[in-house]
Amino acid sequence: MVFFAQSFLGPFQSFLITLGVPLASWAGILIADIYTRTQDYDEPSLYSAEGRYGAVDWTSIGILAVVSVIGWGLVTNLFAEEAAWNNWQGYFLPLVGEHWADANLGVLVALVLSFFAAWLARRGRIRRQEGIAA
Repeated sequence: MVFFAQSFLGPFQSFLITLGVPLASWAGILIADIYTRTQDYDEPSLYSAEGRYGAVDWTSIGILAVVSVIGWGLVTNLFAEEAAWNNWQGYFLPLVGEHWADANLGVLVALVLSFFAAWLARRGRIRRQEGIAA
C-alpha cells in the first residue's frame, strides 16, 4: 500500500474504521460476559477445549458476524478518493439519514447491540458454566 497509494494515512484510517466495527462488537460481547459472570474465570479451562467453556462459542461468533454487518452499514469511508476499495460501507445510512454519515455510528451501534445481544443470549450458558465444578 505504501508503494502504490498516493498517501498512506487515508487508506489506513479507512481500514481502521472498517476494523473498528468488529472490534467494538467483540468488546461489547466481552463486556457482557464479564458483567454477567458472578465468579472468576476458571483459567485452566480457558486453555482446554474439554474445559467448562468449550472450544468455540458459536453464539458469540454469530453475534459478532451479524452485528458487524449492521455496523458496517452505518459507517462511511471518509477517504473515498484514497481508499475506493472501501466504498461498500454505509448501506444503511439512507434509513437513518445521510446527515449521520460523518458520525460513524456503526462503531457505537456495534458496541451497544453486541452487549445487549450477548447479555440476553448467553446468560443461561454462563450460569451453566459457573455451575460446573472445576
